[in-house]
Amino acid sequence: MSNKRKAEIIKLLTSTIESEKNKSGGGNQKTIADLTKKLQMILDGKNKMPDNVTLDVVQKGEKLPFQDESFDCITMLGVLEHINDQ
Repeated sequence: MSNKRKAEIIKLLTSTIESEKNKSGGGNQKTIADLTKKLQMILDGKNKMPDNVTLDVVQKGEKLPFQDESFDCITMLGVLEHINDQ
């Protein structure tokens, strides 16, 4: 993982942890603990992914790193709980 990518992931995890802590009632403690553990693993250098695996962090409003019409089907698991009702 490049240093730039590592910095982006650390920033994203840190802001997500802080956002969760600032929720009413102190947020979901399990989520906070899990994300904090993951952040600490990255900071300690214990989160090395295999060389053939890449991680792209895409934030709201960013274009996905794929060409148009690259996929026939996409499956998303564990997503609905992260979508706000509008």
